[in-house]
Order: sequence, then C-alpha cells, then structure tokens
Amino acid sequence: MGIRVGEVRELTSDIAKFRVRTASYEVEFEGPAEAASSRYDAMISQLHSTSLAPLSVNTEGIEGDHVSDRPKSKRGGIRSSVIAKALDSLIQEERFKTKRTEVSLLQELRNRRVPGVNNENLKVALNRRVRAGKVQSIKDNGSWVFWSE
Repeated sequence: MGIRVGEVRELTSDIAKFRVRTASYEVEFEGPAEAASSRYDAMISQLHSTSLAPLSVNTEGIEGDHVSDRPKSKRGGIRSSVIAKALDSLIQEERFKTKRTEVSLLQELRNRRVPGVNNENLKVALNRRVRAGKVQSIKDNGSWVFWSE
C-alpha cells in the first residue's frame, strides 16, 4: 500500500491544510494552524502502525506524481527464457525427430502463441540448444536445418 504524503501548506496565518493518500483512501485536513501539526503527526503515526509498506513523501506537492525509488530495469522486451522453454517442450515432444527449418520452427512457435518470438531470438535460443548438444544443425541450401536424435 503506497502512501503519498502532501506537504503542509499554510493558507493563512490561522489556517493550515494537508492531504495524505493511500491506495484505498485519502484524508485531508484544513483547520487551525496550531492543530495541524498534532493532527498531521497523529495521522502519520496511525498510518505507520497500520501500513505494511514504508511511507514515501511526495516532494512535488499534493497534485504531483509519485516518484519511485526503485531503479529502472536495464532490459526490455521478452526474456529469452520464454522461447527457450517453448523449444525445450518441442524437443521433449520429439518434434525434432524430423529435420526442421528455422521458418517451420518459427511458425510452430507462433501457432503455439509464444509471446515475443521472432527470427532473431529464435536463432539465439536454437544456437544455445546446438551448443548444449540437445539439437544438431547443418546448413542446407542456404538455410539452417535442426534435428535431434
């Protein structure tokens, strides 16, 4: 449960206003400035005691977007493990007992609706299977052919 804490803003010398948001509710206080500090502290301590996630302070004001402290992932797109698992299942189903071209393998994986499969990442996964000895390959008439024994 992420909690966004707005900054305490003083509207006049006598009135203060603040807002605290969580995923499920939002609490706003507007009242006497002398009561604002104690109300704010009480609300935050109550949220600390009931919240599982640590509080994060919104430094951009009440209406700004929350800035995440997590580092961004350096990789994007589909992970090769998805395609590798699909190829391993083809090997276990003995689909490589007959010689298969890259085009036929690509079509088979697309028919199985493997997400993100394309010619490049299929080549990488097939080359790993060849190096591991799970599949054998040979170049035949300008295209690669794969099979297992």
